[in-house]
Amino acid sequence: MWRYVALMSLLGGVVPIFRLALHWFVPSFTHWWLVDAPSWLQSLMLVLWPSSLLLIGDPEERNLWFPILATGVNMLLYGMVGGVIWLSRSSKGRSGKPTGRME
Repeated sequence: MWRYVALMSLLGGVVPIFRLALHWFVPSFTHWWLVDAPSWLQSLMLVLWPSSLLLIGDPEERNLWFPILATGVNMLLYGMVGGVIWLSRSSKGRSGKPTGRME
């Protein structure tokens, strides 16, 4: 179980860290993201990083805790998804029917 949770948690940290690194280290990225980025890409980012809505709390981007909190919450959400995947896989046998046993 912990493998699924750990793997999904790590995946939940990849997208926010990549996006924040682009924001902080590539100055032209912020202008492109706010002005020229296609709306489907922004929607995809919101699907992959739903806790990015927490960044609205710091519009001037002066507090480092908001990105850390948003990344941590996203990792927690992805970890919970990993736990649900593990539960759904462990409750089914090879035939796809529930076996009633937990591994």
